Amino acid sequence: MTAPIQTQIRLPGKYHKQPVISRLTSRYGLTVNITAASLISGADSEG
Repeated sequence: MTAPIQTQIRLPGKYHKQPVISRLTSRYGLTVNITAASLISGADSEG
């Protein structure tokens, strides 16, 4: 078993309604533990 890797993902506003995390876990077999998130509804900036 490998050691956990901590990372931060920032998404452009155009991807706010896309299942990005779901696609990453399916495609690469990742296990995800989201400890914090920030997404403002209707925002065009990254989140």
